[in-house]
Amino acid sequence: MADEPMTDAPEAPPAAADPAELQRERDDYKDRWLRKSAEFDNYRKRIERE
Repeated sequence: MADEPMTDAPEAPPAAADPAELQRERDDYKDRWLRKSAEFDNYRKRIERE
C-alpha cells in the first residue's frame, strides 16, 4: 500500500491551450454575453411599452 500513489488528490487541469485559442474563446463568450444582455434589455423595454 505504501508504494501506491495517492488517489485522493484532484487531478491537475490540463495544460493551458494556445493563448490565441483562449483569446478567441474569451471573445466568443464575451460576444455571446453582450448579445444576450442586449436581447434581454430589448425584451424588458418591449414589455414596459405593452
